Amino acid sequence: GSSVADMGADRNTWMKRAGLGPRQYYAMGLTLLIGAFSGLAGALVPLVGSYALYDMKQDLVASYLGQGRVSLAVLVWLALSVAFSAAAAWVVLRFAPSAIGSGVPECKT
Repeated sequence: GSSVADMGADRNTWMKRAGLGPRQYYAMGLTLLIGAFSGLAGALVPLVGSYALYDMKQDLVASYLGQGRVSLAVLVWLALSVAFSAAAAWVVLRFAPSAIGSGVPECKT
């Protein structure tokens, strides 16, 4: 049989052959943290951000409609929709320019 010390030596030998050192463990840990943060952000942003903005827009438009100011309600709805779309486009242009477009031409080639 093999002792516990032999199993540890085998593991260390395998890790050395695989090239796993402190830098690789750091990279794996950082990748894990980035993935966890991205998942958390993906779950929280719709709840905190987009739903809150949508509710704000709907409440504002409903208040104008309740006052009988239909033209102003339509203008506010349109202006806020354009502003939210422009903000989303700016974020894509600023942080992920490679994500511009539908992706269909890239898939066809």
